[in-house]
Amino acid sequence: MTKNEIEGYLLPKEENYEREEYDRFLKKAKISSSIPLIHIVGSNGKSATARYLSSIYQACGYKVGLLINSFLESSLECVQIN
Repeated sequence: MTKNEIEGYLLPKEENYEREEYDRFLKKAKISSSIPLIHIVGSNGKSATARYLSSIYQACGYKVGLLINSFLESSLECVQIN
């Protein structure tokens, strides 16, 4: 996919951000995963929400990988496993 195709697909004129649109984008871009993923989007609170979900899933016994863009001391904090 070209950059214009990606932008055109993610930012349709009617600004429809439904789950089905995102799924169609992933399929068209040939992005897939054999493991369950949670993609968090929004303006504020993404890192906190991701950390909360990570803690909840770990408490339930799941092995969790966490990828966030914010860190305090080292960029190594961006990727965490359990």
